[in-house]
Amino acid sequence: TDIHPFSCLLDIFLIFGYTRLIECDQEAPWSTQRRDAKTSARFQGKLNKILLKQKTKLGKGKQAASNSTNTSFKARSVALPGQSILKDIDENEPRTKRNLTLKDLIIHMKHYSANVRKDGLLGLRELITNYPSTIQPNLSTIIDGITRIIVDEDAGVRKTLQSFVSELFPRIPAQSWTPFSPILLLFTASGLSHIFPEVRLDSIKFLDILIDFIPDFVVQGWAGRSLSNNVTSIGGRQIIECYMALLNAKGDDKGPAGGSTVTTTANAMFTLSINSRLVVLKSLSKFLKTALVSNDNNERLPLWPFASAFPSQTSLNAFNERIYRSGQRDVETQTIQWKESNGGREAAWEEYLNGYSADIMEISDGTTLEELNNAVMSLSSAETESSATQSEADVLSLSRSMFSVIISVFLESAPSVFTMSGTSTDSVHLESVVSVVEITRELYGYLLRNSINKVDSGKELNNILTHMSKYFPFGGDFVQKQTLEIEQQMLKLNTLYCELVSCWILSKFSNSKDNSKAKTDSINWEKGMKTQVDRVCSWLSSMLNGTMTTSAQPLGVTISVDTYKSLIPSFWALLNLPPTESASEVILDALITHCAQTGIKSDTKTLSVDFISRVYLTQFEITYQGLFKLLNNSKQDQIFTKWFNNLPKLLWEANNYNLALTEVILDTIQAVVIMDVSGESKKTISPGLKLFFEAKHPSKGSIPGPWTRINDEYIHKRGIELAYLTGISSIPTEEQYWISLSQSHST
Repeated sequence: TDIHPFSCLLDIFLIFGYTRLIECDQEAPWSTQRRDAKTSARFQGKLNKILLKQKTKLGKGKQAASNSTNTSFKARSVALPGQSILKDIDENEPRTKRNLTLKDLIIHMKHYSANVRKDGLLGLRELITNYPSTIQPNLSTIIDGITRIIVDEDAGVRKTLQSFVSELFPRIPAQSWTPFSPILLLFTASGLSHIFPEVRLDSIKFLDILIDFIPDFVVQGWAGRSLSNNVTSIGGRQIIECYMALLNAKGDDKGPAGGSTVTTTANAMFTLSINSRLVVLKSLSKFLKTALVSNDNNERLPLWPFASAFPSQTSLNAFNERIYRSGQRDVETQTIQWKESNGGREAAWEEYLNGYSADIMEISDGTTLEELNNAVMSLSSAETESSATQSEADVLSLSRSMFSVIISVFLESAPSVFTMSGTSTDSVHLESVVSVVEITRELYGYLLRNSINKVDSGKELNNILTHMSKYFPFGGDFVQKQTLEIEQQMLKLNTLYCELVSCWILSKFSNSKDNSKAKTDSINWEKGMKTQVDRVCSWLSSMLNGTMTTSAQPLGVTISVDTYKSLIPSFWALLNLPPTESASEVILDALITHCAQTGIKSDTKTLSVDFISRVYLTQFEITYQGLFKLLNNSKQDQIFTKWFNNLPKLLWEANNYNLALTEVILDTIQAVVIMDVSGESKKTISPGLKLFFEAKHPSKGSIPGPWTRINDEYIHKRGIELAYLTGISSIPTEEQYWISLSQSHST
């Protein structure tokens, strides 16, 4: 093998240097003592590396140097089909301030970065605000883009989504919701069962928004609501299960009868904070209000409390149509063509009996009132009671699951709200109390109105009311002056409590099969209920009489229309107490006093007259079975007679300022005159009613009454019918009426 000459010279030089170094060590032994042994070994190791050549292994190439540079390279082609230079840009396409189109924003909403997804939602909100016309043609694309963000793990993105849909959903037409409702509810239900609790709570908030816009679809399949034909669709039953899972409510909870305890559910509920639990409770209350909405057709006045006083739905419907018939019927088809030769009374009687079966109408001239009454009662008894429906079963199951939750939340929050200390009221605990009381009203109010077996539900409600009664009237012990909002919440709580007590009363007494015994015997009150009823009666009478005051209303609390509507079940329940209870007489006096004190133009005045009129009309109904009865010449009978004879004065005062009140009064007078077989009502009402049409002045002569100044076709025709019915003949003719009306408007 050839050896490079320079390599040999280097080796010789190193060997010579090392040999010389050894000789120096031998010549100077003192230096060896000072040199460290480790240093000598290091030099020896370096020398061995230099002198010994490393042998390459067989089949291996020459190893590259440690400082060598890799000069190899690879080349690939890059395809750019989406370059802006190749695009045909539409200058008229809607864009945001950042020059982003709808397609760009949808891509941003699918980005891995949370900030980019949030910016995509903000840009989309800007786009639909500035260009509303882009919503309808691109609705499918927009809905598809936001559905996946419902369960987004970033809190900022979910909050931005809620703000965005609050702007988007009101702009979507009602008929356009059908294809998108299932997918929206599917992702919402998925969020309600998400692994992260923050996502579940935000999904609850999104569900509240859906209830506002697609309520029927959200509650479908629960409480008797029909389910969609789509087998994969999510319905109210799945939503209720999600609510129960969030509240840790036990599905097999049987309430007091099943031996359930409050402790088990309360301990499990500590997984939710107070604020988070409040979000769930408020949403559940909203869901129940939507699902258990009353089937009462009368929007002016809730009439379901009267249902327990009638044996069948047919007789109840006939009673409901006595007043405000213009809002329930077609005036053209229901108007009676009066004929003076026939007297008009028979025609009106046929109209008022049109709610009954044709078999009852086939009676002879010699049929007595007792025989007619027996025929109606036999028809009513023929209607068999149906078994518990699926709707009642769903609500009953939910009430048993929520029983412990309601009590535990109330017992936890009530002491923090209804305190006599000078501290301000905790708003979170106050809203929690309001929410559970609303849930109680929806669940047990529905069961006690519709369920066949009311015993178990009544026991559970009695248990709940026992805990609530300790604080009623709510807010009465406050020392510090409260804000207007808190006072309104307290009024709402007191109203809800009164309604719950009224539901309990109506379910216990009004449906009694032996009403004749209940009329005379004293009530076998359950523990504490007698005190609760007396306190409710006292609170209601003080409100009606105007003696109840607050810091915001020092001259007396004004009863709004909504408050009066919610208190009607309480009024009717107290009136139906047996005569041995003084609450019935007290509440009747308060109702008459409030009606007289309310202004003639107030909507509450119309409701008050409507309700009192219906209470009075029950005494003339053939099929009425309620406990409230007016005995001849009794104090209550005298109060109602005086009130009825004062209705013509109200007609004159209402004039054309309150047409709804005028209509209620005319319908009431006509109904009473027709159904009062004794004829006493006709004799007492006719002189005052005549002034409604025409008045005689000593010097001015004949003066047209308020009837000639009312430009309403229904009231005009109702006035003519009532005039002929009561024997008033000196009323203006049709031509004189319209001439007088035109003159009054011209002046």
